[in-house]
Amino acid sequence: MEQKHIGFAVKSLARKIDKVMERRAEAIGAVTLTRMQRWILNYLYPCRETGQDVFQKDVEVKFQTRRSTATELLKGMEKAGLIERVPVAHDGRMKRIVLTERALDYRVRMDEQILLFEQKMADGFAREELDSFFGIMKRLEANADQLLVETI
Repeated sequence: MEQKHIGFAVKSLARKIDKVMERRAEAIGAVTLTRMQRWILNYLYPCRETGQDVFQKDVEVKFQTRRSTATELLKGMEKAGLIERVPVAHDGRMKRIVLTERALDYRVRMDEQILLFEQKMADGFAREELDSFFGIMKRLEANADQLLVETI
């Protein structure tokens, strides 16, 4: 019997999801972003709606990335016209990350694609099966969190 690996299964599905979403983004003429850049945008949208200022350090902490990684991700998003870095009045060295109109348009178009994607992914599953899936994912994430704090 073939041994199944949770990590491989999750990563394999994540890659397929990325490919599908990249193709959907291309099909609607949206800018192509990395998975991490999409996650950052999805983090920034609600912050904008609540008026919360977001800085690079917040992105580093939220996504557990190094400063250099966050810098490169944000530079790419800035180059694509999705964000601007605006100096704060009380400290010119600090720059707020602000979504542009292009990012807001991107969200509207991609939200439509995500809704269609979610409907297709859930096709053929009963509500109870989806509830079980999300319960299992939550437990797997908790187990992974525990592994992060354990010393080997």
